[in-house]
Amino acid sequence: MSDNMPENEGQRRGWLLTLNPRYFGKGYNRWCNGTKDGSVYRQDWRCSNTHPQLGDDVFVMRTGKQPRGIVAHGYVCREPFYDKAGESRIDVEFDRIQDFDSGYDFLPQNKLKMEFPQQDWSPKASGIEIRQEVLGKLREQWQAMLDNEFWPPEAEYNPGISSEEYADIFRTLEANKLDTLYYLYKMGGIGSCKQLEEKYGNTASHYNSNAIRICKVVQYETGCDLYARQRKRKNGELAYWPILFQGRDAMENESGKFVYKLRQSVRDAIILLDKENFFEEIKIMNQSEYDKNIILYGPPGTGKTYKTAAYAVAICDGEAVEDLANYDDVMKRYNELKAEGRVEFITFHQSYGYEDFIEGIRPVMDEGGNELSYKVVPGIFKRFCSEASKSEVAANNFGIAKDASVWKATIRDNVLQDCYENNYVRIDWEMDAQYASGFVNDINIGDIILTTDKSRTYIHGIAVVTSEAYKKEGVDEDTTTRNVEWLVKGLHEDITSINAGKVLHRMTCARVPNVKVKDLIDMAKDRNSGLSDVVAKDNTKPYVFIIDEINRGNISKIFGELITLLEDTKRAGMKEALSVSLPYSDESFSVPANVYIVGTMNTADRSIAMMDTALRRRFRFIEMLPEPKILEGIKVGNIDIPAVLKTINKRITYLFDREHTIGHAFFTGLRGDNATIENFGRIFEKSIIPLLQEYFYEDYHKIQLVLGDNAKSSDKYKFIIADELKKDDNVFRGNVDDLDIPDKIYRINKNAFSNENSYLEIIEAVE
Repeated sequence: MSDNMPENEGQRRGWLLTLNPRYFGKGYNRWCNGTKDGSVYRQDWRCSNTHPQLGDDVFVMRTGKQPRGIVAHGYVCREPFYDKAGESRIDVEFDRIQDFDSGYDFLPQNKLKMEFPQQDWSPKASGIEIRQEVLGKLREQWQAMLDNEFWPPEAEYNPGISSEEYADIFRTLEANKLDTLYYLYKMGGIGSCKQLEEKYGNTASHYNSNAIRICKVVQYETGCDLYARQRKRKNGELAYWPILFQGRDAMENESGKFVYKLRQSVRDAIILLDKENFFEEIKIMNQSEYDKNIILYGPPGTGKTYKTAAYAVAICDGEAVEDLANYDDVMKRYNELKAEGRVEFITFHQSYGYEDFIEGIRPVMDEGGNELSYKVVPGIFKRFCSEASKSEVAANNFGIAKDASVWKATIRDNVLQDCYENNYVRIDWEMDAQYASGFVNDINIGDIILTTDKSRTYIHGIAVVTSEAYKKEGVDEDTTTRNVEWLVKGLHEDITSINAGKVLHRMTCARVPNVKVKDLIDMAKDRNSGLSDVVAKDNTKPYVFIIDEINRGNISKIFGELITLLEDTKRAGMKEALSVSLPYSDESFSVPANVYIVGTMNTADRSIAMMDTALRRRFRFIEMLPEPKILEGIKVGNIDIPAVLKTINKRITYLFDREHTIGHAFFTGLRGDNATIENFGRIFEKSIIPLLQEYFYEDYHKIQLVLGDNAKSSDKYKFIIADELKKDDNVFRGNVDDLDIPDKIYRINKNAFSNENSYLEIIEAVE
């Protein structure tokens, strides 16, 4: 530590920086090894806070992808300065950098969250302060970690198994048998069985037993050597656990007796399997922590809409939402999930209705634009639920689409045998006929057709569609045709039991939304041995439906009779599952158990108390208030942006309520080159002043109080100026003595928006 740094630890503050690997560049591994041998490494680092002083502690948190945790420590050796891009930075002298990619120890983020919940361990900006009551204990943990390295080191024992070999062995096991490895991976790769128990349930002995069983399976499959202990305790005894882990005794403040750390090749194998959705079953078990229906509510600008994206990613990937700290990573994954169809985003408004949301009758013109017909069209939520409930089909040679839909088609008796023999389905309508539209335009290749002889309960065939529709030449009737591959012919099977107790539609061709592909495959396997390799299973992957501004819609009008189906216990597959017959299509409909609804609500528009009572009972409400700490370190000249926001909101709370405060998101763009008085003034003029005008119904005196204009040293610093209104007898005609004319007239002073003192005196009036 440099000579000009305080000797007394109590005088030092601590700062949490976030890791960007590019700062180390090509010398990263060299510096990891160098600091381990006693060398120091000096590097400038982005720090949004401008208060660090020489000698303060610096800890670096690796965020983003796993493993997440504190991987470096050092001291401030140059106080905050601005680089050419306008970013606030500090120089740090690192005394230890851990090479996490090579298996060095670090302090896992999840473990820190459990031990010190009062500290923010998912910083949204590099350079937040570490609380004083946490800093001393963090120093102790860091030093204890360095003093108590994991063993056996690679040089002492290496099972010699690659990540691909581990993955191949793991694939032969059920996912739940690997829960110890998966949960350790989710905790950053380090933890005790007791810590797993505390975070994920079950017992410590369960996790320990599972781990040892897997070690024995790996040893049996690979024939790798066991580790002969070279410690005083049980010296020479052979041990299985080092096949998968390194370990050490738990420290005094850690739960459990022994702490495991995944070998890097084991971690890589888990990552590989996770990308293959191998752990979907475990993720689904963990999703119980999220309510099926959530509403994020709060004032404007508190990040509610972005938070819905974070919730969608967390729910779909089985993550904890508080662990998703990197904005770019969250939005990248969110957009991937949207592209997969597992996330949908809509905004309610006053004209939104049941027909848009569930289903309605829409006018449809034919291709020639000559004839108008009316069709029952599913709304966005019904379509989303249909996708979420589709069975997943894999390992098939029959061309069944992974997301196949099920249809019914009537084949007349006189062409049935021809259809069986020549692998097609023919219907008795012309290609351009209205009643052939579904058969021609809506059925996709890979969908499944159930064929009937006009019966509404029995089917006589199951086929997979293999071509687009065409007109069969050489015949006079039943010419509209689609090629198929028959899974089963000559059936006489009542499908009412797998069709939610419903009968089939009267139309020649119609969708059969209640029949699952999985049930049809199971039925067909009994009659077609070629289907033995086809795997169909219920879709259990979570889907997230986001409703922005949910309070702006007429809930009763939009949801209709479906409001009851939203309850957890009424979802499809639950013991108390309910379904309803939809009024237009007469189809049976229920909300799948794997569909989550996340809404947002602006409390400045409508309070929770005014929300539809039926909706309130069925949703969990999560409040989101302004967080000035997110803006910590942002300054425009001498203006401390978090202080301005705190002051304004404190006054609004006194004059109105906290539901009408100003959110931090208005100011998050004031970083780096954007931290100019022009940009700040534009935000105030275009966003903050109009919002205050709306809140206070243009009661400009109260707006003056909020902005401190009532106590500023000069009118030129006031945003709202009150001019005396002098009586002018020439304005009105006749006698207006009984007219209540105000004494003052208010105007907005646009020059104040570009004056730094206008903002500084917002705060001075309070201090």
